[in-house]
Amino acid sequence: MKIRKRQIHFFIVLFAMCSLLFHPPLDYEANAASDWYNDSWDFRKKITASLDTVISSDLTDFPYLVSVTDSDLTQAAESDGSDIVFTASDGTTELDYEMEKFDQSTGEIIAWVKIPTVFGSVNTDIYMYYKGTSTSSSSPWDDNYNLVWHLNQDSDGTVDDFADSSGNENHGTSGGTGKQAHQDSRETSQVAGQIGFGQKFAGANVRSTSDTEGKGDYIWINEVGTWPTGDATIELWVGDISASGNANGENWNDQFSYCIDDGGNSAKENHWNLWRTKKVKMKVRTDFFVSTSRSVEGDNPASYTNWNHIVAVYNLNENGQGASKLYINGEQRGSSSRSASETYSILGGGSAVLGGDIDGNNCNKVNNGYNGKMDEFRISNTLRSADWVAASYCNQSGSNECQTMGSEEPRPLTVTITTSNGTCGDAISSGAGSSITFSYTATFSTTTSDFTIGDITVSGGTVSNFDGNGTTYTFDVVVSESKTVTVSIAASVATNTAGGENSVSNTCSLTADIPVVTSSSSSPTTHCSGQIILGNCGTVAINDDVYSIIHTWTDVPTTEVLVGEPVTVTLSTINNPTYTKIHFASVFTEIFGSPTNYEQSTHVDYSIMNSKVTYVSQSQLFQVAGATHRITEDPSIKNLDRFEVVFTMIFAKPMDTSHIVVETENKFGIPETLYLTSALKVNENLPQALTLEEKSKFELEYEPVMEPEPPMEPDVKNVTCGKGTVLKDNLCVPKEWSLLDFFEQLMKMFG
Repeated sequence: MKIRKRQIHFFIVLFAMCSLLFHPPLDYEANAASDWYNDSWDFRKKITASLDTVISSDLTDFPYLVSVTDSDLTQAAESDGSDIVFTASDGTTELDYEMEKFDQSTGEIIAWVKIPTVFGSVNTDIYMYYKGTSTSSSSPWDDNYNLVWHLNQDSDGTVDDFADSSGNENHGTSGGTGKQAHQDSRETSQVAGQIGFGQKFAGANVRSTSDTEGKGDYIWINEVGTWPTGDATIELWVGDISASGNANGENWNDQFSYCIDDGGNSAKENHWNLWRTKKVKMKVRTDFFVSTSRSVEGDNPASYTNWNHIVAVYNLNENGQGASKLYINGEQRGSSSRSASETYSILGGGSAVLGGDIDGNNCNKVNNGYNGKMDEFRISNTLRSADWVAASYCNQSGSNECQTMGSEEPRPLTVTITTSNGTCGDAISSGAGSSITFSYTATFSTTTSDFTIGDITVSGGTVSNFDGNGTTYTFDVVVSESKTVTVSIAASVATNTAGGENSVSNTCSLTADIPVVTSSSSSPTTHCSGQIILGNCGTVAINDDVYSIIHTWTDVPTTEVLVGEPVTVTLSTINNPTYTKIHFASVFTEIFGSPTNYEQSTHVDYSIMNSKVTYVSQSQLFQVAGATHRITEDPSIKNLDRFEVVFTMIFAKPMDTSHIVVETENKFGIPETLYLTSALKVNENLPQALTLEEKSKFELEYEPVMEPEPPMEPDVKNVTCGKGTVLKDNLCVPKEWSLLDFFEQLMKMFG
């Protein structure tokens, strides 16, 4: 079957649209751009948890390990690291965490952070903030944890010196307490662990299956608190395991045992156990759930340490249907479904030991001691999944394969501009001829000391009265004419104490509405400050209406003329000093929108140096247009000569109310642009405006219908045309002006 190219294109577009519609938003949610947690914190780093490389499903409330030595963290404000805060990927949602260790002198941190969702399909980002204010943290351990020992203490045998971080009061005592009388010689010792510090268990030389008291080190719980009753999971790290009593090393090195005191009932004496580290056995009561002949030490990749991660998952509640599983270093190494039909349960209130096996009718003997190191021991009342185990191993192994620490980000610096004149965007009015002071405040999010007046960008004015420090700065812009002033602050012109550069500010615009002072006559001063017309130096007249020009923009009454009538625009300025003389001038009209968009409109140009007149009109607006210049005596001031340029235009067609823009240049080429708003309107000359259509209507309505008469030749000899008309094709029509006629009229106008 052949498919045309257009059909192929359609399928490609359809596939692309479907990809967008059904792609899960997890990547965006996990890695979205983030805001800043709190302006009291100077720095942060992004931590990327790439656990998606070892798991396939999402994990909920996962206790994520952050373990690193980073010199940047020596900047922490609190010596115990209590100013360190963790947030979600949005940068603001605070996460629960436990600080296991912080050393301000080196920047070493060991913290456990509860991540609400660890994604199985994309990376998961969190942020670590530091150099802030002291805060309190909350537990990162979910409700399924019944015991969490970090095993990082330097134990001296004090009762309950191994604190339970899960909050379930399952504290441990090194060397025994209660029914297992304390022995200093059986206390564990602090050593370098897999995660920070761990404990060294010196295995006893008594190894027996009988009820014999051993001599090895152990950690004891005299009576457990909250405890699993059915399904359960044990997690721990083991390392440097020494050989046990027999040649194969398979019978000893017991790790954990739980015992119920019930007078010799073996099902309760060995109630729940994790034995024989070199060849692990998972036992509940009298039944072995998982028993492996493989040594854990053979399962550890050489690229890691000599530590091994063991996770034993006890499936007890499935009535004989579920499998218990043993994981070593993140991978399943054993699984067995028990044959017993009963539902197993774990009784509470018993005693527990880490580092041996409990024997004796009263749970008062500890033997078969573990000979090696341990770290991070946990018990949960749930079946931890394979993904949970894999994520835990990758996160805690120290390989950094599942974690990336980003670079230091300083606190951002934001700035907002406001005005005491109202709201940015407002129009502010004032009296004619007055000025307006626009007052602004620039507010930074945090303290900055290097912000100066030159860092302010202003259009339409000049900044003055700059003042301020820290987070607040004020400044003014004074205007004396109608205009819009905009102010802003560009990015990266100021820095805060953390070294963060500011982001670009908002743009604040204010518009001044200041009417101009107009008059029917002019009384200019003799001082012009180097300007041609502005500042009382000169006037602009439209026909007989004369306007003193004080500001660039002048609102004037609209002068109305008829088609065919002359319109004069006269530019007048003081003849001395000589630099005020106009050397070139232009008058622009047919401007109906913004006066500033005048350059493409109809205009007449005049060069004084060679008396050359040119005009441009796409709409053929003029019948004729011209210009000249002259020197006259000021009628108001004796012995004051004025230099004037006079533009004369006769319009060929009507024109709606238009602005007039005047451009001039003095002898030095210095330009000046003046805007006269809504200054001129050209109306139809009605007696000359009847169209053929209108004449036809008039004749049909008022003249009687008559039989046509034979055509008659007009008596041309007896025809006399009126003033301003000539005889053409036996008709009197308006006279067409030649350039000579136009200048004859000008000479008559100016005497």
